[in-house]
Amino acid sequence: MEQKITLNDKKILEQLDLNARESNSQIAKQAKVSKNIVNYQIRRLEQEGLIKRYITVIDYSKLGYLQFRVFLNFYDLTPGKEEEVAVYLAKEKLTGIVARTSGDWDLIFTAYTHTPGEFQRWWEEFIKKFRSLFKEYATQLVTKEYFYPRTYIYKEKHAPVKTCWECGGSPHEELDAKDQKMLSMLAEDARLPITELAKATGLGSMAIIYRLKQLDKKEVILGYRADIDFTKLGYEHYKVQLELEDPKICSSLQSYLKLHHQVISFTSAISDNVDAEFDLETAGIDGFLQFMEELKKQFSGAIRDYKYIRTLKLHKVNYLPG
Repeated sequence: MEQKITLNDKKILEQLDLNARESNSQIAKQAKVSKNIVNYQIRRLEQEGLIKRYITVIDYSKLGYLQFRVFLNFYDLTPGKEEEVAVYLAKEKLTGIVARTSGDWDLIFTAYTHTPGEFQRWWEEFIKKFRSLFKEYATQLVTKEYFYPRTYIYKEKHAPVKTCWECGGSPHEELDAKDQKMLSMLAEDARLPITELAKATGLGSMAIIYRLKQLDKKEVILGYRADIDFTKLGYEHYKVQLELEDPKICSSLQSYLKLHHQVISFTSAISDNVDAEFDLETAGIDGFLQFMEELKKQFSGAIRDYKYIRTLKLHKVNYLPG
């Protein structure tokens, strides 16, 4: 159900989407409202569930991980069986995102492993448990992901998108146990106070601040974002897989999508019959179909076919296994 939000709400959400670790004083300055308003509005948005939590965008490849993405189509079953698989996957340590969907696929999940063999062994065990439930599946090896801010939240601002969080394909960074502990905690709550990180690691506050700066500098930590319930803004989430007439247009396609305020990510992957993939949040199926018509006009004759998936329920969102 769509939730009515104020202009100040939109300004605050925009800042939290860009950098959720900013202090409320900094957010107030950027949004041009008082700190008291920011304090009150954030608490209210959290209580109403529009802000679900705060997540840290981490480049998993810097930690030596690969990302696999799996798409499942179930036989005609009761919803309880699909839910059972989704709940099982959400509890698995190696999964990052688990979503129930409709459209060309019924369920999508990502898995982080250090090697293809590690994923293969896990997949074989998963197949033994659930193979009888799904009729079709597809897997991808994600090579690069680009995440864009939700500029549709505050439509009054039409500045070009400059922020982009890039994950994947990076050299491995050696991190000690304390850095890894901090990352694990921040993956669950990006707004954790320095004092809590210090207590958990046995380090001083200044040491925590220094380590965070180093993780930012090394681009292990890419950003801090609010996990926003887009349905409460009247939006639906769609994933689109494109089959292109000429894959050489991927670069210009990505540049075009990056500047569209509804597009929130672009993915490059090793995948059968998928040349490009992107995610967008738009106002229902009519908004989605309108978007696709505009895209096909913009790249006339270049898009051979496309598949789409609408997110029904997110069971897990994490940029780090665990």
